[in-house]
Amino acid sequence: GLPVHGDLNSPEFSYSGLIWKAFTNLLTKLVTSPFRILGALLPGGNEEAMNRVDFAAGKAAVSPPEKEKLRQLAGILEKRPQLRLVVQGRYSPTQDLKELRSMSVRLALDKRLKIPVEPGEDPGPVDFTSSATRDALADMFKERFDRKALSAIKDETKVAAKKSGTEDPGSLAKELFARLVDSEPVPDAELVRLADARAQAVVAALNEAKPIPPERLASKASAAMAQDGDGPVSAALSLEAGQ
Repeated sequence: GLPVHGDLNSPEFSYSGLIWKAFTNLLTKLVTSPFRILGALLPGGNEEAMNRVDFAAGKAAVSPPEKEKLRQLAGILEKRPQLRLVVQGRYSPTQDLKELRSMSVRLALDKRLKIPVEPGEDPGPVDFTSSATRDALADMFKERFDRKALSAIKDETKVAAKKSGTEDPGSLAKELFARLVDSEPVPDAELVRLADARAQAVVAALNEAKPIPPERLASKASAAMAQDGDGPVSAALSLEAGQ
């Protein structure tokens, strides 16, 4: 029950004021630590899991487990019209950059090998044991650097193979690919576009679960993740009082 203090018979006492104060206190708690409360309402929910949507590095597709989380969140929001969800697309300057570089090199490699790839399709893994792959990577490396650098890589690979006592038929191709990925240019704008696409994917998944009025959804400018380590790459979710 509500703690009541003072003279209930006093003309200055107001039940409506007491109830309103209790309501505003609850709303304040809900807004200041929203996902702690909402997470408790969901099966297996917790504040840390509810305040973000995780993505695979370099990708903007919402995975089935994250879609289910958003479906549950949409149901909770439907019952709490006083709240508005804020979505912020984010990117990892390390994980996303590495994956975008790799994807760019793999697409260029597939083009050299005349392997068809649909727009937006992941080019898939590289067959480092293929002589055609090795030759194509060597040409790409020579064009980016020069013939002398290519010869040096070949010599380094041979020396490493002798030292290890094992022979990996794909070792040269792997080394060439790694060097190309490390030097592949990816503009910052591409990382921001990836983060924007993630925010749009989150909103689409929410509306797919339960249509949410536009005024109940807001977005923040996409940004790099503040803590960029080995943890999941994610878009951020936050709640605020609706207008």
